[in-house]
Amino acid sequence: MPAHRQRPCLLDLPDDALLAIGSHLGPALQDRLALTATCRRLRTLGAGPSPLWRTVSFSTNKKHLARAGRENRMLFAEALAGTFACWLAPRLAAVESLSFTVLSPEPLVLPAGHPPVRLPALLLVPPGGAFGGGGVALPALRQLSIQWPGAAVLCFASAPPLPALRRLSLPDGTDLSVPAATLLGPLPAQLAQFELCDGSLSVERGPWLPPSLSALCLAGARLRCLPDVLTHLPQLRSLQLSTNRLGSAPLDALGRLAATLQELHLSETYLTSFPTQLSSLTALRVLYLHNAFHRSARLAPGDGDALRPLCRLAFLSISANQLAALPPAVADMTQLQGLHIEDNELAGGLPHAPCLAGLRELLMDWQAALDSAASLRAAIALTRLILSGHRAVDLVGEQRLAIRPAAAAEPLLATLAALPALRRVEDVFVGGEDVVTAPVAAVMWQLGGRCRHLRVGLLQDANVGMTLADLEKAEAAAGTAGAVGEAAVACTAGPAAAAAAAAAEAAPAGRKGSAVSLSGRSFALPAQM
Repeated sequence: MPAHRQRPCLLDLPDDALLAIGSHLGPALQDRLALTATCRRLRTLGAGPSPLWRTVSFSTNKKHLARAGRENRMLFAEALAGTFACWLAPRLAAVESLSFTVLSPEPLVLPAGHPPVRLPALLLVPPGGAFGGGGVALPALRQLSIQWPGAAVLCFASAPPLPALRRLSLPDGTDLSVPAATLLGPLPAQLAQFELCDGSLSVERGPWLPPSLSALCLAGARLRCLPDVLTHLPQLRSLQLSTNRLGSAPLDALGRLAATLQELHLSETYLTSFPTQLSSLTALRVLYLHNAFHRSARLAPGDGDALRPLCRLAFLSISANQLAALPPAVADMTQLQGLHIEDNELAGGLPHAPCLAGLRELLMDWQAALDSAASLRAAIALTRLILSGHRAVDLVGEQRLAIRPAAAAEPLLATLAALPALRRVEDVFVGGEDVVTAPVAAVMWQLGGRCRHLRVGLLQDANVGMTLADLEKAEAAAGTAGAVGEAAVACTAGPAAAAAAAAAEAAPAGRKGSAVSLSGRSFALPAQM
C-alpha cells in the first residue's frame, strides 16, 4: 500500500502525547502497567519519571498474606513492599500521590529480634539501596498514604527529603512509634495534614509534627489523653479525636487552639463530664459530640451553656447522648446549618426553636419528627431531612407501649409538603430486625406521591454529616454563583432584570445552596406506589 494511503496509528504520536494519553487512564495501577507492556517503546517511556506515574496506588492481595502464615506474614509483607519500592525508585521523582495498602486478615506480628518497619522509608528507599530518586529530594510528592496493619516507626531521617509533602496518611491499623527528635529527622516543612486511624500512637518526647500542620486526625489511636503535640501546632484548623478513651483526662490544651481551631471531633471519647473548655473555641464551625460520654456521666441541664459562645458554629452533632430535651444554648443558635440529634430521648420532640430557621440538614429520630410536626414548619431553609429509628409508640398507663396508627403520619406529611426548600428525605434502614412501624411506613409510602419534587431514599447507616471542607466548598460555590448572578443582572437592562434579581434574593436559601455529598447507597422510591 502506498505510504500516503497508510492509516496513522497510536505509536505515530510523539512521546509527550502518548504519555499525556496514558496519564488519563483510571486510577488502577494495573491499567498503566498493561499500557507499558504493550510494546518496547511504551515500556521505555514508562521506565522512568513520566506523567504516567503522577498517581500510583498499589494494594496487596489478602489471600497471598493469608497463605504466608501468621508468623511469616510480616516478613512477606515487608518483602512485597521492598519489591514495590525497587519498581518505584526510578519513577518516584514524578509521583505526586502515592498509596500503598497491605490487606491482611489480622495484624502483622513483628518477629522477635526483627527491626521495626520504618515509615515512610518502607516505600521510598529500596532494600539495601540509597534514597529513592538517587539520594535527592522528591519535589513532586504531595500525598502519601500507607496502610500498614502492624508495628512501625515514624522516621524521616531514613527517607529522602520531602519538601512538597502536604498529606501523610496511615489509615488503618498502624501501631506507630515516634522516636525522639534526634532520631525522627527533619520534619516535612509543608506538611498540612496527618492522619492515623484505628491504630495506636506512642510518642517519646518533643514535637513530632511541623508547625505548618492544619489538620490532625488521630481517630481510634488508643489515646488516653490529649497529645502533647497540640501545643506546637499554631495553625491547626481541624482536629479529630473520635473513638479514643479520653475519660476524665484534662482538655485544657484545647484552649491554646482557640484562635485557629474550626473543626473538632470528640465522638465516642467516653468523657465523664461535659467539656466546658469548648466555650473558649469561638472559631469552631464544626463540632461532633456523637455518643461522646461515658455511661456513668451525669450531665446537668445547664452544661450545654458552654456552647453559647460558639457564634460561628455551623454544624453540630449531639446524637446518642441520652438527652431529654434540646439544650437551650443549641436551640438559640440561629447560625446553625446542620444539626444531628438522633438516638436521644427528646420528650415531645423539638420545641419552636430559633435554630430551625437556618437549618439545611437535620438528622433526627422518626418518633421525634412525628412529635415535631408543628415546630418543623419553621425550618424554611431545610433541604435535607434524615430520619432514623423506626419507633413510633405511646406510653399507655405506666408500663405498656402502644404503636401509633398510620393516621399519626398525617401531620408530618403535611409539614414536609409545606417546607419550601426541602429536596431530600432519607430513611436510615439498617435491615435485620429493624421493624418499621405504621406511621413510618405511611410517610415513606405516600411522600413521593404528595411531594413529587422530593428525592426519597434509603441510607444504610447514619454516617453522614458536614466537615469544614464541605462548608468551605459550599461557601465558595455560593460566592461564585452570587458573583455570576450579580454580573448577569448588571449586564441586563430594564425593569425585568430588577424584578428577577429581587426574586432571586427572596428565594429560600436552600434552593441555591450546596448540598452535602450523600454517604452510603441511595435507593430511589417511585413517586407513586
